[in-house]
Amino acid sequence: MLDICLATGSSSRMGLGTGWRMIAALPLLLACGHSAALGEPITRAAPAAGSVIARKTGEEVRFFDVSSWNHVDLNQDLLIGDELRTNAVGQLAILFADNTQIRLGRNSSLLVRQMGATGDTVLDLNSGTIWARAQRGGRGLKVETPAAAAAIRGTDWSLTVDGDKTSLAVLEGTVELTNAQGTVQVRQGEAAVARIGQAPQKVIVVNSDDREQMLFYLPLRDAFVYMQASPLTAQEMRGAIDRIEQIPEQARSAEDWLTLAEAQFTLDGRQKSVASLDRARAMSLSTAGRARLDLMDAMVAGAERRFSDSARLFARAVPGLDPKRASVADFGGYFARALAYPDHLEKQPRRVTGPNGAFGQAYAAGFLESIRASMEVLKEAEKTYPDDARLPAYRSAFAFIINDREQVKEAMGRALALDPNQPYGLWSLARYQGGIEGDIDAAIATLEKAVKVAPGWSTLWNDLGNAQDARGDWQSAEKALKRAIELDPEDALARSNLAGLYLQQDRVREAKREIERALAADPGFDLALITRGRYHLATGELEKATEDLLAGTVANPAFAKGQLLLAVAQQEQRNRVAAQQALDNADRLDPNDPFVPGFRASFAMDEYDSDTAIAAAREYMRRLRARGSDYQSVSFNHDAGSVLNNAFRLQGLNAWGQYYGDITFDPFTGTSYADQWLHGSVNPFFNDYLYGSDRIEPTTNPSTFSSLLQGLMYSPFMLTGPVARPYYIHHPFAEVELGYGISTYNGNSRPVYQGGWNSFANWPFPVSTMGQLEWSNMSLAGDLPDVPSRIDGDIEVVGGTGYFMATPTPNDRIIAYAQHAKTTLDLPYDFYEAPSPLTLDRDNDSKGTAVGVGWSHTISFENVINAAIFYSDIDRRSLAEISAAGTISLDQKSSQTSYIGAINHTIASGDLIWRYGIEGGIVNLTFDQDITGLPSESIETRVDYGRLYVDVMHDINRQLKAEYGLFGTYADGDLIETRRLEPRAGIAYAPSDKQWLRAAFIRQSYDYDVNTLAPVSIVGIQPNQVELATDGYADTLALRWDAEWTDRIFTALDYQHQELTGLALGYPLLWPTPLFPDMAGVAEGRIDRLSLTSNIHIGNGFGLSGTLAYIDSENRDPDSFDEGASLPFIPEWAGQVALTWVNEANVRATLAANYIGTRPGNETFLVSDEGTADPADDLYLFPQDLGAFWTLDASVTWEPFEKRVEMSLAAFNLLDEDFEVATGIPGWGRSFKGILKVRF
Repeated sequence: MLDICLATGSSSRMGLGTGWRMIAALPLLLACGHSAALGEPITRAAPAAGSVIARKTGEEVRFFDVSSWNHVDLNQDLLIGDELRTNAVGQLAILFADNTQIRLGRNSSLLVRQMGATGDTVLDLNSGTIWARAQRGGRGLKVETPAAAAAIRGTDWSLTVDGDKTSLAVLEGTVELTNAQGTVQVRQGEAAVARIGQAPQKVIVVNSDDREQMLFYLPLRDAFVYMQASPLTAQEMRGAIDRIEQIPEQARSAEDWLTLAEAQFTLDGRQKSVASLDRARAMSLSTAGRARLDLMDAMVAGAERRFSDSARLFARAVPGLDPKRASVADFGGYFARALAYPDHLEKQPRRVTGPNGAFGQAYAAGFLESIRASMEVLKEAEKTYPDDARLPAYRSAFAFIINDREQVKEAMGRALALDPNQPYGLWSLARYQGGIEGDIDAAIATLEKAVKVAPGWSTLWNDLGNAQDARGDWQSAEKALKRAIELDPEDALARSNLAGLYLQQDRVREAKREIERALAADPGFDLALITRGRYHLATGELEKATEDLLAGTVANPAFAKGQLLLAVAQQEQRNRVAAQQALDNADRLDPNDPFVPGFRASFAMDEYDSDTAIAAAREYMRRLRARGSDYQSVSFNHDAGSVLNNAFRLQGLNAWGQYYGDITFDPFTGTSYADQWLHGSVNPFFNDYLYGSDRIEPTTNPSTFSSLLQGLMYSPFMLTGPVARPYYIHHPFAEVELGYGISTYNGNSRPVYQGGWNSFANWPFPVSTMGQLEWSNMSLAGDLPDVPSRIDGDIEVVGGTGYFMATPTPNDRIIAYAQHAKTTLDLPYDFYEAPSPLTLDRDNDSKGTAVGVGWSHTISFENVINAAIFYSDIDRRSLAEISAAGTISLDQKSSQTSYIGAINHTIASGDLIWRYGIEGGIVNLTFDQDITGLPSESIETRVDYGRLYVDVMHDINRQLKAEYGLFGTYADGDLIETRRLEPRAGIAYAPSDKQWLRAAFIRQSYDYDVNTLAPVSIVGIQPNQVELATDGYADTLALRWDAEWTDRIFTALDYQHQELTGLALGYPLLWPTPLFPDMAGVAEGRIDRLSLTSNIHIGNGFGLSGTLAYIDSENRDPDSFDEGASLPFIPEWAGQVALTWVNEANVRATLAANYIGTRPGNETFLVSDEGTADPADDLYLFPQDLGAFWTLDASVTWEPFEKRVEMSLAAFNLLDEDFEVATGIPGWGRSFKGILKVRF
């Protein structure tokens, strides 16, 4: 394939924005440069100083221990003292042991003088030109020339020796050019010259675009793919094919078969051409016909890499050919001989006749001189043949290699103006659309049009596969790439691209097979080497990966995506300086590539560099949007949105991150569901007795676990990865984490034990497991002065969660999870002011188990079916013993067991995305009660539960989006009967950049705490959390305004109005039930919550967030004691101010001040010293207001020793503020929790 380097990036369909997902999203590109091996390299005894990675023709080496010159073989090891030279045609790519990459140009001579383990590498350039890249942070490099010496450390540069003059151009970094007369420092974008006997001096400022300094050339073997023997235009060839195919085969003449074969070779593929040639071969041929047959046989032999046969056939064909075909044969023979006999030199043909001959001349210029020279030849030929569309189409393709975008556009436009269906012109147009304009859909449409004109041209199918991959349509991409291989089995490019596609899907065995076949066809092919490096990353062989990636990027130093993969390999080995150099190289090579800042952001987050992470994530989004077309809308760029979400959350600016997670939500992307999981919603009720809960900012809710499950069904491995090392590409690993800590509550300390594991394997198919275990015990001791009593108990929690994720086929994903938790609460109460001794002993035990299995199948692009089975079992027991004159016990047991099946179909159709499904099953409920002296009571019921839903996301235009949904809930049992329609609707409007307005209505019914595959939000909005009775439901009207005022300031104004029917509100667990009621049931209620959140990115690792919320609520239950009053535990005002500091020492610290305003407490009997004259009136039922209070909390996390150790400490209520969480129930005092984790 013709070597074109361009960026045709895509928006990935999955990933948390971490680097490995972005690598998966990298487009499969064409690379620059092929190499052929002549034979086996000579084995050297000593450790190699370097190795030959690529060669052109006629290069020679003189080993230090041999006096004669020998031809250079691919992979030839070099030792100190070896000398290399090239002729007027030759070039070499060399990778040295210190990772220095060098390309040696024509007529050059290089001596390896020194390669030490500790000292500088020293090379002698006696003549010619080299381009080189030295690794930052490595040993120094010194290049001696007759006129001066260049001292280099970590930079890109080119050096030319022309007689007594040495010229230096620095592309990146700084080089010191020195001789006896002086020294000059040459920086990026500068050049200098030195002559023998004269001091070096700067001369000009050079273009920083490296490509023309990198000594590129057109590989000869690709000439046979693009040369055409037929003198006809593409339109004429298609007409000839159609005409001849209308003639019965037995009636076709030899001329017909030859004309058909010539046209088919270019348009319909080599196989069809060979079949037609065989038919012609069986017929009587004239001398001219025989020559045409030999010409076509030579073309086929060249395309099949049988270069000796090709050269012989071309030579035999020339005498009998007409001038136009003879010119093709002249250049074809020249190319075939150069490939068959690389050390043989001859002058290029002088006879140039017709557009095909002009192409041969241009291709020879691109091989012998430079790509720019080939373009000049084509320009001149266009003057001679102004009506031929092939020539400007070829010129456009060549311009891509050196990134001359203006010439790409001009030449492509000229070609298509001459012939709108010209295959080469359409090919260039598709590359321009996908690589420069970012319109992948348009590129696919253009390529599909082109393959109708030239269905046998493998390059079109290869590019179509790349474009489909960039869009995320892996099924279509695989089909297209396999078609390209079918058409040209010897081509290494499509096989390398197919291997890359397999690696994205963790299909390493299949990838290895294609890589081996690609390298067998072309041992030095740069993209195959780079893909093999990607393969070694997938197997965890990081050193091999680095070696291959260095080799591939010296063979093709302008391949920016190779530099990105090299950055990943270096970063995963913690070679951070080298990783940043590779990123900088990629950025310099393609300053428009969005994936470079995407990786930079991921690396920065891994290194706790929050400022760089945010800046790079912003640049990632900016570059994607700059592509135009669909990318112009923020909402289209799902990966960038997730990266921004994570970057802002690292800095503690959660609302800012939430905005990007919401606006870029994509129902086909796993990371979007993970963003929903992180998003959660606000719980306005402050009724927790333990520290650590947040009633001001959004937190996870029961629905968010369903979001996580749905995300895992699309992207099973999005959470897979070790913590103790960088991990950007899936490869096998296993990590175990053990933790020990201490938690305190009101001065009493108890231990905490934690454990976890995470693993990934790609054999026999990709599988990941993950789990967390925890055992904790907390003392619950203190006084309840308003009751009045004292408690001295504890709570023990043991729990664990495990996940199993697998992709047994590329289109099938399996998820399984299991959760189990057991809580034991022991609370003895001593009512020390009671008239007679009174104690209450409470033992509350609860345990829950949940198991689920899900299957997800991709039918086709953006057409996915999901199915799952969920099981859960919850058992609770509450045993209370009241001791006064005697002992009365109350023993209550309850259980809920559910069996739920669910199926969902998500499909895109134009501007609509449909999500619909059905789920249902049975829920068994039991309740048993034993009270001393009373008959036992037992209730058992079965509820048939079901839900049917449809949700439609409507992308109206880039500014306006809507979502419509209708759910139907069904629950039927002895005590329960629910049949309810639940409408949902939302609209999102972006009036300008960085301003987003949303409105939504959602009705939700009680869901029995079962997991779901149904959507949990509407235009990104989730309702505030409320607890409902089994027959309850909530209507939520939500309005939200997100505004990004500057790069430093963000605000979010949020309003939710909730109408509640059937509210079930639990009291804090410390409340002395059963002496007093333990929950409030409200038939009807209302909550209005208005909040303003501000996030400020201060910089230098600091972020400030603040939220102020006003909440108005009303109890509308006519049977309630306090109808018309506010709902219990909802503060009228609440607020938080938090300062987060992140440092590259792997430290993250937060200081937060929290305010909870006045709120009603719970209804209770209260003994009071104040009241009427009748003491009996002092015992009454009423809700008491709970006072407002502030708490100051702090947390710090430190991960030293390359994150092998994590130390976290959290402090709550640092100022030891007194407050109540319920009537008479004090909140926590100054409390702490510290955990030490070790990973291995």
